[in-house]
Amino acid sequence: NIICYFLKFLEYFEIFGIIVYEKRVARKMSRKDFAVATGYSETQIGRLERGKIKNPAYKMIAEIEDTFHINMNQEIENFQRNKKNNKMEILEINKK
Repeated sequence: NIICYFLKFLEYFEIFGIIVYEKRVARKMSRKDFAVATGYSETQIGRLERGKIKNPAYKMIAEIEDTFHINMNQEIENFQRNKKNNKMEILEINKK
């Protein structure tokens, strides 16, 4: 299955971006609102969500965790455990 093959090789920063996107959308936040909440630009948030920031700074991760009240390591572990359930969101995000 091509989709499962794709999911198997997602990098950490891509998973991170997908999680940020999902959390932001679930809270009905625009990129602009999220940018204001975290102190980063809309462009930076967009790049992060698309997996273009390969090594996000600890400060950026901490700001995102504080904004969403989450533990990113736990979110990544949960995502990896449930990745088959997330394949539609992955494909949708990567189309953008």
